[in-house]
Amino acid sequence: MQNSTETLTLRMRGIGKTFPGVKALDDVDFELRAGEVMALVGENGAGKSTLLKILAGVYQPDEGEIFVAGEVVEISDPQDSQRRNIAMIYQELNLAAHLSVAENVFVGREPRTRLGLVDFRKMNRETRKLFEESLHTADIDPRIEVRRLSIAQKQLVEIARALSLEADVIVMDEPTSSLSESEVQVLLDLVRRLRDGGLAVIYVSHRLEEVFKISDRVTVLRDGQLVGVQSTEETNPDEIVRMMVGRELEDLYGEAEETQSSEAGLEVRDLMLPGTSQGISFRARAGEIVGLSGLMGAGRTELARAVFGADPVDGGTVLVEGAEVPPGSPGRSIAAGIGYVPEDRKLQGLFLGMSVRENVTAASSRHVGRGGFIRFREDRRLAEESREQLEIRTSSVEQS
Repeated sequence: MQNSTETLTLRMRGIGKTFPGVKALDDVDFELRAGEVMALVGENGAGKSTLLKILAGVYQPDEGEIFVAGEVVEISDPQDSQRRNIAMIYQELNLAAHLSVAENVFVGREPRTRLGLVDFRKMNRETRKLFEESLHTADIDPRIEVRRLSIAQKQLVEIARALSLEADVIVMDEPTSSLSESEVQVLLDLVRRLRDGGLAVIYVSHRLEEVFKISDRVTVLRDGQLVGVQSTEETNPDEIVRMMVGRELEDLYGEAEETQSSEAGLEVRDLMLPGTSQGISFRARAGEIVGLSGLMGAGRTELARAVFGADPVDGGTVLVEGAEVPPGSPGRSIAAGIGYVPEDRKLQGLFLGMSVRENVTAASSRHVGRGGFIRFREDRRLAEESREQLEIRTSSVEQS
């Protein structure tokens, strides 16, 4: 891979950011050239999201400077970032589902007729031109509602919107997390074309095989600090992992050993998902990890939700330690000892307006309540215990 130019499009120097009790970023430098794909990697909590939110204008840095095209700038809000020709494409796509593709591409910047009305004909025409000339696809009708598109197509809409803004820098946050293998390849090919056209791309991913396929350089963060920047042609995945975790890993994936436990954990017998003709059966013994694999649409999420009781089933049995769990009731599943971490944690798994403590104990009211009242001391003790056990990075369990 090669860069079309050595021109610095973006430079972040000495960036620091502190939240109550947490140093999220400490003296971080970041540079990006035109015509380059820069991967940004690090473990969860390394500071990647905080750095990107500063670039997006969501957060303001406590220390440091930002240079765009060699000029010191202050990015005080997302509009500032957009005016600096920086476009963000988040993992959770930011689209209006009931608006058309064209309306999403030009939202807030709709072309107008002489009478001040939205010029839908021009908007549709310009959107189609973007897809055909810049994204090399004619498969998406600008008039169709976004809710009818696949995840891969929605990402193309986000990219088209970024290009319509004449962005010089495009940030892609985990763009392939919900894509099939073929869709991933299409996206990577598109990123290469954007780079070859002179755009600067920040590519955030936990998938190192993608990082080495698509990026020119890799920036590694750990515990809020810059560990280093490597050319992908001069490094390898093992070295990047060492930089991410701060130690030598002799065995990246560990060794799978069959559990010797005979204790019954979870057993699923002939569970029938709606619309299927064959039941699903499996066991997970105490101390055992069982993986569910399959392509998108194969039913992995549907099976997990059905086992938890979140979705109805057409038949079958779920047992925990030999005792049958009535279907279709998350409350009874929780009481039986089944927990569920949903695919979309932000939308389905958290109360964003509530504190860490309230989220941690939301499903445990029977343990912390008495006579219809919450025992605050016990509630807080359970939250603090979970915070320590799971190493939740927060200044307080009362933080929301």
